[in-house]
Amino acid sequence: MKILLGFEKSKNPNKKYDAYVKNGNRIFKVSFGANGYEQYHDKIGLYKNLDHHDENRRRLYKIRHEGDRHVKWSPGWFADQYLW
Repeated sequence: MKILLGFEKSKNPNKKYDAYVKNGNRIFKVSFGANGYEQYHDKIGLYKNLDHHDENRRRLYKIRHEGDRHVKWSPGWFADQYLW
């Protein structure tokens, strides 16, 4: 069973966040959110200054990422759940 432990600002300069997920005895990191881009609504809060709240941009993002945003615990899923 996977458990979300939390988030922190990513150490990867190209990403916004690192999510830490526990799976049994292992903890793994999932980096997500392209740095340098706006998002619809940052639910974590470190990048709220980049929120645009544009419904049309949100709709287009969700269409564009339809293939990768439904796989739970993937970078696309985290971006969809916490940024879009």
